[in-house]
Amino acid sequence: MKLLDDIEKKLVEKLPVRDKITLQRRLNKLKRDPEAFFKDSYYKRKEQIKKYLPLKYEGNNQFTIVSAVYNVEKYLDEYFDSIVKQSLNFKKHIQIILVDDGSTDHSAEIIKRWQAKFPQNIHYFYKENGGQASARNLGLQHVETEWVTFIDPDDFVSPNYFWEIDKVLHLEKEVTLISVPIAVYKENTRSYSYDTAPLSYCFKDNIKKIRISDLKNKIQLSVCTALFKTKVIQNNGLCFDEKIKPSFEDGKFVADYFLAQTNEYIYFLDTVYYFYRTREDGSSTTNTQWQKKEKYIDVFKYGYLVVFENYMKKYNNVPLNIQFTFLYFAIQYIKLLIKNEQAVSFLTNYEKEEFLRLFYKCFNYIDKQTIMQFHLHGCSFFYKSGMINLFKNEEVNFKMVYVNKIDYSNNLIEICFYAKDDVSMEYYINGKYSIPAFRKEKGYSFLDKTFINEYRIWLLIDEFSTTLEIKSKSTVKIVYNKQEYTGNFLLNTTTKNNPISITEKPWIFIDKETKADDNAEHLYRYIAKKHPNQPIYFVLNKDSIDWTRLKKSNFNLLEFNSPLFKRIYKEASVIFSSHCDKYFTEYFGRDTLKDKKFVFLQHGVIMHDLSEWLNNVPKIDIFCTSTIPEYNFIGGEKSPYKYSYEVKLTGLARHDMLMRKAKKYKSSKNIVIIPTWRNHVVGPLKSGKVTRELNPDFKNTDYFKHWYEFLHSHEVKRILDEYGYTLTFIPHPNITDYLPLFNLPDYIESPINAEDFSIQDYLARSCLLITDYSSITFDMAFLERGTLYYQFDADTFFSGNHTSNKGYFDYKRDGFGPIAYSLQELLDNLQKFVMNHRRIYESYKTRLKNLYPNRDGKNCKRIYDVVMSLQEPTRVIDEDRLSLLKNMINRSESIHAWDLAARRIQVLLDTGRLDTEETADYRHRYLNALFESKQFNTLQNLLPDYPDIAGYWHAKMDLYIGNAVKGAEFFAENEHIGTQNDLLVALLAALFHQAKRPSEKLFARIGTDLPDSYQPLLAVAQKLSEQNYFVALALLKTYIDSLDDRKKGYLKPELLASYLCMKLGNLQGAHQFLVAFENHTQNDPSCRIAIARLAKLRGDSEKLFTQLNRAFEENLLLIPEDLTVDYLKKMYATGNTDGEGYLLAQLRQKYPGNPSLALYEAEKLAQNQDWESVTKILADFAQASPETMYLYTTALCRLKNHQAAQRYFDSLSLQDTAAYWKLAAEIAEAKGDKALQAECLKKQLACLE
Repeated sequence: MKLLDDIEKKLVEKLPVRDKITLQRRLNKLKRDPEAFFKDSYYKRKEQIKKYLPLKYEGNNQFTIVSAVYNVEKYLDEYFDSIVKQSLNFKKHIQIILVDDGSTDHSAEIIKRWQAKFPQNIHYFYKENGGQASARNLGLQHVETEWVTFIDPDDFVSPNYFWEIDKVLHLEKEVTLISVPIAVYKENTRSYSYDTAPLSYCFKDNIKKIRISDLKNKIQLSVCTALFKTKVIQNNGLCFDEKIKPSFEDGKFVADYFLAQTNEYIYFLDTVYYFYRTREDGSSTTNTQWQKKEKYIDVFKYGYLVVFENYMKKYNNVPLNIQFTFLYFAIQYIKLLIKNEQAVSFLTNYEKEEFLRLFYKCFNYIDKQTIMQFHLHGCSFFYKSGMINLFKNEEVNFKMVYVNKIDYSNNLIEICFYAKDDVSMEYYINGKYSIPAFRKEKGYSFLDKTFINEYRIWLLIDEFSTTLEIKSKSTVKIVYNKQEYTGNFLLNTTTKNNPISITEKPWIFIDKETKADDNAEHLYRYIAKKHPNQPIYFVLNKDSIDWTRLKKSNFNLLEFNSPLFKRIYKEASVIFSSHCDKYFTEYFGRDTLKDKKFVFLQHGVIMHDLSEWLNNVPKIDIFCTSTIPEYNFIGGEKSPYKYSYEVKLTGLARHDMLMRKAKKYKSSKNIVIIPTWRNHVVGPLKSGKVTRELNPDFKNTDYFKHWYEFLHSHEVKRILDEYGYTLTFIPHPNITDYLPLFNLPDYIESPINAEDFSIQDYLARSCLLITDYSSITFDMAFLERGTLYYQFDADTFFSGNHTSNKGYFDYKRDGFGPIAYSLQELLDNLQKFVMNHRRIYESYKTRLKNLYPNRDGKNCKRIYDVVMSLQEPTRVIDEDRLSLLKNMINRSESIHAWDLAARRIQVLLDTGRLDTEETADYRHRYLNALFESKQFNTLQNLLPDYPDIAGYWHAKMDLYIGNAVKGAEFFAENEHIGTQNDLLVALLAALFHQAKRPSEKLFARIGTDLPDSYQPLLAVAQKLSEQNYFVALALLKTYIDSLDDRKKGYLKPELLASYLCMKLGNLQGAHQFLVAFENHTQNDPSCRIAIARLAKLRGDSEKLFTQLNRAFEENLLLIPEDLTVDYLKKMYATGNTDGEGYLLAQLRQKYPGNPSLALYEAEKLAQNQDWESVTKILADFAQASPETMYLYTTALCRLKNHQAAQRYFDSLSLQDTAAYWKLAAEIAEAKGDKALQAECLKKQLACLE
């Protein structure tokens, strides 16, 4: 009865009835005829459920799914389920072709089971394993429907997937391809991510239908998320290229399809999803492709490049969407390799070079502006700058400068930018040039090629600082808090932090929440003893093995994650930690440490490159280091780390106690084994925790096998027994869970689970350390005790399998003991150590002795002192700033950025902090920078202050823009002045102008002892001396062809060639040489002068005037003497009569002996009938030329000084001109010779007619 009552009770709960009469009727039926009751209930419920089942719609199109199958038994049922249950009638509209690519699991059995259910719709083919492309190609051969797609068998689609697609195709007849968005299904968490896939932006606007030729930045990469017209594929012979696996088979297929359908349309359908599965075991192709050589060679050679070449062949350009397609993949290569070039250590050197060559070749098809537009895969300004720098050999058109931090507590502003170099960057605070307080340069490389450099600059500010201005040769954009500013940034818009009083609030110490006995514990002990009034707390898990030990030592313990811990953490002013793990430094979020000081005590001495990790820590105020190499590696100017003034050489806190303990064990005969861990041999981190999953295959790893073999070696036991040594094995914390697997022999101790275990004790009592790569080697080095290295996996340790890259420390060059790569080598080294009575070889002993600058037991005190110094601004040493400025000057000069060099030298000289010798040197360099940057006006104004060297600079300017013969004469007469370049330029100028005496002297000064690069110019000089200008020009042409642009700009042979052409009357040749010269120079005044002289020969006064303006706009008095009159005439003609008059007066003053200028001024006066002034001006120039003689004689006539006029007229040569005969008639009239006067007037009339 009880059983029936229970059944009745359950039925009452389950049956969907609410009134007692109906319920009783059904119960009676159950009791009377149970079989009929259940049968009737089943059919009723079936009809009810049918109401809620999705309708099966009839459509207008037929579809085929081609799927390549390989070992996907786990996913096939879900795959089939999502397709056969489509709202579009599966049986009538959808075919599935599955090509088994040689699966070794039960995939075939599952497919055949489903095929038995739907024999007309599911088709199975088997082939030997050949890859996804070959499987899809086989499937394509059997497609008979109008549309085809390629759903992977471990993925699935929305229930209404094909129904929605069918509706679009029915309405949009021009569409040739349908694209759908991806949603990510994470198998390990059973969760979905929508609209987070990289290409989701293609579906977010209202433009759904787009002509393929107008796609622009919208791209289609996957064939799984697209439907294609079968006829297009067949008519154009399209297939999947089997040579380009992995990763680009889809991309090339789509690109080929687009190429055949440029004028047709693509439709972006956003109402359904393709669900891409990320597998729980991480075994998808996407995750394993980077270890395949084909990814680096074949994909480029037969994929990207073939696509580019096909588009160029058909359309003579590569569309933006195809360029975007390549960049989508390229950025992934770049991100992988600039972080860790060892990731391709499996490639040979030849393969790496070929990969790089192909990469460069692909970028020939990518436009600079396309790179700047590209935004996928986190392609930030950093990556864009790097791609343009490395692959286009250009620079971005502007500089993007990020203000990382405005630190009023230290009076510093930190900025960061990415560029090829920072030579052109200049910084101004409140309009005043600011010398950086600190500078860091980090280079990023791509297969040993410079990708881009990161620069960090710290500038001094104070409470009165209001503006930051940054200048460069290109536009500067400043970014702060995601706001962009151009050129100027207002500092007073930022919030000034109130100074932190660090001693009034609690200090928190932590090593690991699971473990103590590191630097935080030892510094805590010091502060508790020496500064008992400071409130301090130590953070630890209550179940940690160290909790009881520290409790006995009266530690003020905080249980990690407890409410009290959270409250004290928020209140604390200083945080001390030996680690920088995110779970602690970002406990309350990214700004956890914003109002605190964070002191990174370090776990050990850093020797590898951990910058990828440590640079991402939100804030480090003090970065403790112990050795000088480590200090320089982290804080140095070219370090990969972002830290500068934060880095302090304090020593490790735990070393104080270690030194004291070690004195007790000087004669110890214990050997300690402490290997580090490997990222790939342990399990992944548990979700949301700092502990890891266990790796079930740990025993099969090389790591376990090698250390197990050593620990169980009979030879090890023999050595221990024979020489009386003991052995301790202390695994890394990430390996301790696997300790039982090592099954240690009885003679090996492993005390890690002991309540009072302290690794410091075991280091102190050990005479020898055996390790692989652990930084614990520096602790033994601190004690000046021996180390043996066992590096059985040296070839792969830095290839990306672990968490760090190679740093400054080289085990062979810098290590503290011999390295073994095999077990036998390690055993031999161990035997030698014990036989040598623990003595260390001399070479290692020297390294150990010189390693640490501080072995005085005061590391804790040093750390405390630098922490207390945080209450004052960071001290910036003037000498360091001057050193930075001098370095900036040197770099400016090295790349011939002379205007920058001049400004920086001026700032340096203005500091007044140079000694006499340095001052003289930098003054000379300043004048040289002014000359090289063509700031002749400034240079000329400064020369009166330097009378001892003024002649030299005047001569250089004469050679460059003035009287070349005068400049040559200076170097000819001053035997000990001038560089070889000066002398050669002077010689060529003297020979060109046929100045014989200076030429001879300069030939003698130069001799034949010249660099090889100058020898051809001596041959040119020789031909010039012979006035053999045609041969000289031919030699010069040959010489020019042998030079690069930099040398051409330095020696200016093209300029000389243009003047030779002018001399020979070849004006077109002169023009061609000047065009060539302009191509590699920027607004060079000497080039402008040459163009002006050529314009004069061509009678082009407009061009002459324009060129001289461009050359000497700041100071027209620098215009060469022979061009002054031409310039004045054109200036007057433009209507600028006042300017012309003023300039004429200045030029006459500058060149008082110039007859052309005198004649020009006299002619102007003659127009005003000022004959008295004309005679005064021309008195000293009457014999200079026929023109001056004529005008002077005319003036005398007008002044009735006929006797003098007759005398000068008689010396004039006969000229058959109206002016000449007019003057002759006037002279005849003055003499009273009427007949002669009449004759002269007749000839004047004839000339006029």
